[in-house]
Amino acid sequence: NANRTSTFLSLLWLLGEGGAVEDQGLRTKFSDLTIKCCIKCVKNLETSIEEGLQVEAVLVGVNAFLGSLERGEMRERLRSDDKPLRMVKTVINELCKIKGKGIYESMVSIPRKEGSLLYTYVDLYSSMANKTSAATANAAQARREELASIFEKIGEGDGAGLQLLYKFTLSHPRVSIDGHLSKTSESFQRYIKDGLAACARQSDLNKENRSEGGEEAAGKQVPAEPRRTSYSIEELRQRVERAKALLNK
Repeated sequence: NANRTSTFLSLLWLLGEGGAVEDQGLRTKFSDLTIKCCIKCVKNLETSIEEGLQVEAVLVGVNAFLGSLERGEMRERLRSDDKPLRMVKTVINELCKIKGKGIYESMVSIPRKEGSLLYTYVDLYSSMANKTSAATANAAQARREELASIFEKIGEGDGAGLQLLYKFTLSHPRVSIDGHLSKTSESFQRYIKDGLAACARQSDLNKENRSEGGEEAAGKQVPAEPRRTSYSIEELRQRVERAKALLNK
């Protein structure tokens, strides 16, 4: 029941200057606990905004955290543990997904200084969010057209139509076919449901036959290279700029 804005600001402070504990082991445990709390807040971020979370204040807190990266002490801390920075970037990303281009309206009190990490990340993530939204809308339209085409084939007596519909339901389990079925007669609906059930039985039978005669290949595991956990401010900006360049291709 705590104030959502105050909770977020407190956690951001604890990720940054508030987590300045000398003991490395204790600092890591403290950081991990703070991040767990942040994750819970991020999961309910959209609801929190609807209930009055002040996005502008949260972004000011995020900007303060990113500004602290200029100080040597903070860079040293992130060199041994970069999870706080990744958590803050996640907060920015989620805000961009929810607000879209409207997030800039919540940044009027934060000057766009040259090399600002906050604006660099917001520019990148908002572009990604817009492209994702457009791609999602296009994909949904393509699925609707594909489903309509399949039902048209079934209606024309195409024997492959039911197999296509069965494969479609497997590939897109969240897409309902009830809208199309509701426009047809009861006998046609029964034909579709019985046909899908028959396709499922045949698929199970094929899997059993393959498992009886198949052999599992033992794959060799290639050891992964250790992930780099620390970057300079300039490297962070360069990585984001490269990602933006790829998005704009």
